[in-house]
Amino acid sequence: MAQGKRKLAHEHARDGSHRASRHDGRFDGVEQHGTPRPPRDLTRDGKWLWAKVIDHLPREMLATVDAVKLYQLCRAWEEYLVFDNLIREGEKSRNVFITWKELSGTIATLARDFGLSPWDRSKLTVPESMSEDKRTILSLLSPSDE
Repeated sequence: MAQGKRKLAHEHARDGSHRASRHDGRFDGVEQHGTPRPPRDLTRDGKWLWAKVIDHLPREMLATVDAVKLYQLCRAWEEYLVFDNLIREGEKSRNVFITWKELSGTIATLARDFGLSPWDRSKLTVPESMSEDKRTILSLLSPSDE
């Protein structure tokens, strides 16, 4: 028998297959929904990106634990801007260019998790608890499969 992804406890309850003896006490994902707050050590540019990402996503799709990954994205953005300015000012060091390129890749990788491109937004799943208005708005942002 091939094993796929295990259902979370709330999925068993929704589907009518919940059994207390098997599913109670099972980790059921992140329950701390809410808007993560930016750390104080972010620069103005990092706080700007933090605000853009927070404003971009529906509130129901955010959890306070997202702050760690969002912090990594904002810090990479801050560092990227430093190296980008060096290159714009004429710096020709190979190490500066390599670091700039690595930071570009890091930003792209982290940005995918927050749906910061049309392709990435098309892969985001909309929580069942989201209001119909917000679900409609999010579906308009995502490309259709037609």
